[in-house]
Amino acid sequence: MDILRVIVEKFKLKDIIAIILIVSFSITVMPDYLIIKLGLYDFTNKFRMYISLCLIISISYFVIILMGKLMTFVSSRIVNYKKIGIKYMKKDMSPDEMQLLVQTFYNKEENEFNSSGYIDISDGRKAALVNKHIIYLSAQVSYFDSFAYNLQPYALKFLNKNLNNGNIKFERNRFQYILE
Repeated sequence: MDILRVIVEKFKLKDIIAIILIVSFSITVMPDYLIIKLGLYDFTNKFRMYISLCLIISISYFVIILMGKLMTFVSSRIVNYKKIGIKYMKKDMSPDEMQLLVQTFYNKEENEFNSSGYIDISDGRKAALVNKHIIYLSAQVSYFDSFAYNLQPYALKFLNKNLNNGNIKFERNRFQYILE
């Protein structure tokens, strides 16, 4: 039993199930003369039902994982966060939300938007920006009363492109924008 405990501790669940799949599949499809040569004939006859059950369960486990990954892939193609975020920035983003982006991510010295910044924990303007996949929380640890947020790469590129094209203009402590 100590050997089994050491094996379980060393491998992850997927690895153990993959080993069970390979072994049970090998025993199931192995010809009888080879099973007899390996001395597994009594073992396979006695535990054939359990070996087949292990095969079915392990195949089912990997089919479920494959279906989950396939559904994630298909849903990411149907629900494109980049399109949702850019569309929101162009049409529905409020001036307060744009002000939050400027306050947090705009670097006056370099005249460009940075990818990261700190937003106060009580600032409610960030909720819609997170929901529309424009910004995301980059750390679970706060800096006093602020959390680190990052701009999505496509949002950073979009804002810097609009800044370079003159669609975002800064005059003293004010700014104007028409995002395209």
